Amino acid sequence: VTAPYQVRVLAQEEERIAAMKAPDFNPQDQALLSEPLPTGVLGQLPGQKAQLTYNLTRDEPDRETFKVHLDKNSLVVFSEAMFPGWKALVDGQPSSLMTSNNLFRTLFLTPGDHEVEFLFQPFWAKPLFLGALLWLLSAVGFTSILFIRRRKNPFPEGVKA
Repeated sequence: VTAPYQVRVLAQEEERIAAMKAPDFNPQDQALLSEPLPTGVLGQLPGQKAQLTYNLTRDEPDRETFKVHLDKNSLVVFSEAMFPGWKALVDGQPSSLMTSNNLFRTLFLTPGDHEVEFLFQPFWAKPLFLGALLWLLSAVGFTSILFIRRRKNPFPEGVKA
């Protein structure tokens, strides 16, 4: 986890990769973003290195929680891969999640203590779960119908006991 104080927006992937290959690139101090910062954030960045302390308090495949302390406004870069479906909560409230240096999850945080939680909730998870639940319920219903019919007429037509 880092708090870079130099922020640049480079829309083209080739530009970001070239900048990261440059000998003077330091990921501790620099964040290269693919999209502009949310409105008003750039003006709140002091342009100085923030003092950052953090602690990973929860680490699961689809959920991570960090305790973070900053002494000034800063972007905070988490060395965790950014994939579609990741959501961020800061102190329980949804927060804009950005990608820096082509890969890492990045948030804007204000001074003080914060709980940062990342949740993996891909768009396809709920429809997949609902489809599986519907399939299971229909399988149970179909099996129940067959069982009830079998109890009413244990011998198929033409078969005698």
